[in-house]
Amino acid sequence: MTVALAGAMLIAPAMAWATTDYVGGNLPGHSFRGEHLDHVDFSRANLGNADFRGADLRMADFTKATLVGANFRGAKLQGARFVRANATGAKFGTKGKDKAANLDDAAFVRATISKALFNATNARNVLFRDVTMAGTDFSGANLSGAVMRDVVGTGAIFTNANITRLLLTDTDLTGATWMGTDPGTSIINAGGNTL
Repeated sequence: MTVALAGAMLIAPAMAWATTDYVGGNLPGHSFRGEHLDHVDFSRANLGNADFRGADLRMADFTKATLVGANFRGAKLQGARFVRANATGAKFGTKGKDKAANLDDAAFVRATISKALFNATNARNVLFRDVTMAGTDFSGANLSGAVMRDVVGTGAIFTNANITRLLLTDTDLTGATWMGTDPGTSIINAGGNTL
């Protein structure tokens, strides 16, 4: 069967494609829930307590952004960059009906993610470099292939996390909780670590 489309008008469905960057924006508490914001630049934006639940934020740039208490549950954050970002208390993990964020291949560099919730997240191959993550909860997270270099994560929680091939270098995880995991056989210890 052949369909002739000569002269036909084809109308694409409406899509919520982001065309705006939010560089330096002051948007505390703003809702970006479910929005399509891949490759958007949020550098230096104040996004404290912003709602990013279910948003598509693949390859987004959060360099020097303030994300204290922001909610990223269910967000697609593959390849996102959090360079010098302050995401203290941010919520990436699951709670109730909200799914966990997907952070595969994301990068946290010189960032603060203390007391953040990463429980049950997909965080494969994530780079954590020169990061402060004291008291951060990675319970049930998939951290396989992730890299933690020059990290201070005292009291971090890794209960039942997948830490297969987690590479640690010059990292302080004093007082971390490892229940249900075996850091002795799963972690690649490149030296200079305190567990």
